[in-house]
Amino acid sequence: MASDLDKAVSADGKVRLIYKEFPILGPTSVTAAKAALASVQQKKYQAFHDKLLAFKGSLDEAAIYSMAGDVGLDVVRLKADMEKPEIKDIIDRSYRLADKLNIQGTPAFVIGSELVPGVVSLDELTAAFKRARGG
Repeated sequence: MASDLDKAVSADGKVRLIYKEFPILGPTSVTAAKAALASVQQKKYQAFHDKLLAFKGSLDEAAIYSMAGDVGLDVVRLKADMEKPEIKDIIDRSYRLADKLNIQGTPAFVIGSELVPGVVSLDELTAAFKRARGG
């Protein structure tokens, strides 16, 4: 649903989109989240995030690092940055936030004060944006 999310945010023009890495699909998911967070240090988060979301197939570490290289990340530096304590701290905070909000899976969206769990359509996103503004 990444395409619909991009369309809804672009069409609205007033939405602030904040990603929270929430790895729930096992160790490879944690590796991907850590790599995404570490990619910020090289100013490649969005490109890498988009590449990960577009990936089709079975995700493994080799695929993660291959995609990192594809978007211009220095993979050696990326791996070092992934091990920094602040990366683990960010993921731990995401887990705590998800627990507080009772988020059980991904995707999930907080739009205004509304929790919108699961895959939703472009129209549903647009309607949620409108509700958040009192409309």
